[in-house]
Amino acid sequence: MRSLDLASFGSARGLARLGVIACVVLTLAVTLRWLFHDALPGQDHWASLNSSQTYAERTFPSDEFIGSGHVAEDARLWMPRDATYRVLVGSKYENSPWGWAAPNFLAGFLFPRRRDDAHATWVVCLGCDVGSLGSSFHVLSDGGNGVVFGRLGE
Repeated sequence: MRSLDLASFGSARGLARLGVIACVVLTLAVTLRWLFHDALPGQDHWASLNSSQTYAERTFPSDEFIGSGHVAEDARLWMPRDATYRVLVGSKYENSPWGWAAPNFLAGFLFPRRRDDAHATWVVCLGCDVGSLGSSFHVLSDGGNGVVFGRLGE
C-alpha cells in the first residue's frame, strides 16, 4: 500500500479545495438523510391530525384567544374584499388575549380588508359597549360572549 503524498494534490490550495468538497458532500448527504428519514414521515403525522379536524378547528384558534371563530367567519363573509373595518376592545379585555391576539388574527384572517379604527363602518367589538356605538350600529353576528360584528350607518 502506498502512503498518501501531499505533493500529489499539487499544493496546499488543492488540498483545501478537496477538504471543502468533502465537507459539502458530507453536509448534503446528512441533510438528505434527515429530510427523508425524519422530516417527511413527521409531516404524515401532522397531516393525519389536520385531516381529522373540521374546517373551523383548522382555521380558528381557541375562542379564548380570538373571541369567537363564528363571528370572525361571519365578518369575512359579510365584508366586501375592499372594505375597511375597526376593532374595538372593551376595557375589561385590553390586557388579555382578546386585546392583542384577536386584532392580530383578524388582520391576517380578514386580509385584503384593511383595519382603520377611525373611519371604518364595519366593526368587530370584543367585549366593548355596543350601546356606545349609537343607534346606527346594526349587529350582524353575535358570539354570545361579548364578541359582536356589525355595521355602522344605513
